[in-house]
Amino acid sequence: MTNQEIQTLKRLDTVFFSKQIRKQGLVPPSQEVVLVSLHKVRYMTTEGIPREMRRESKEWLRENGFKGINGYPLLEEGVLPGDKHEE
Repeated sequence: MTNQEIQTLKRLDTVFFSKQIRKQGLVPPSQEVVLVSLHKVRYMTTEGIPREMRRESKEWLRENGFKGINGYPLLEEGVLPGDKHEE
């Protein structure tokens, strides 16, 4: 993952992400969909994103009624993707 991608996830930068989608010649989804997507990726990312930010995204997803990427359920309390054991 590039430094720019990591910074975009850390800031949950929906505007930058949407601009990147446009550069690919695609129409970006709504800002709400982009925000949900950024939270899902930040929750799943094990490289470059602090655990606290990943936990925040997990909680945000849960509080707003979302599942993980591909519809998988969020992991139980205290566990993040990539963990070999509980926190």
